[in-house]
Amino acid sequence: MDKELSDYLLHKTAERIKADRIRKQEIDDRLAHYHLVTKIQKGVALGLAGVLATVGLSFVLKKHSSKEEIKPDSVSNISINVEDENINLERIYRVEFGDSLSYLSSISGIPIDTIRQDNDMDLKDTMIKDGQRLYLNYSVKPENLKYYTETIDVNGKTVSEIASEYNTSVSTLCNLNKDSIVVTYNKDYTEVKYTITNNNLVVPNFISPQELEEVKGSQK
Repeated sequence: MDKELSDYLLHKTAERIKADRIRKQEIDDRLAHYHLVTKIQKGVALGLAGVLATVGLSFVLKKHSSKEEIKPDSVSNISINVEDENINLERIYRVEFGDSLSYLSSISGIPIDTIRQDNDMDLKDTMIKDGQRLYLNYSVKPENLKYYTETIDVNGKTVSEIASEYNTSVSTLCNLNKDSIVVTYNKDYTEVKYTITNNNLVVPNFISPQELEEVKGSQK
């Protein structure tokens, strides 16, 4: 992988890490608000809805007014653990002669409009070029993750080299290996370092919706 692409992927990864952590904070806020609403509903049954609603509104307003910018820790796990949330596996696909958006949609199960959006394409764009790199974001249900992954030996390779070999992003590898890849940053968060602490890593194995159904059907 050339240095320009490597630097670009590292920059994108750092941005995704920060976005993931902000997203996690937003999810935590929503969960806190959900539990608060549940308490209010119980209070209605007890005839205390008015009081609890006032307290709840005050809590929510305070939560939003005191919200600060989220920065990654010096050592961070990228993975977001939210029950029943789909897992995102990013595939970096190099377009071959004859490929089309409809073909990529068929092999990935990703709607064409989503592919356009994820690659900053105009909604009217229908053409893709030979050699072009596209990002295909597979949204995988937790119970199906085992069909989309496999375990490999590291064999001295770096995280970037493994990501390149399996046509995925560094952030996806970190999501799949939160206990085996340690992420560290320099003082001003402009550089990121990945340290592998295990001889084995989980990597994505991108299959089509048809292949998924065939594999699941054969195991019944």
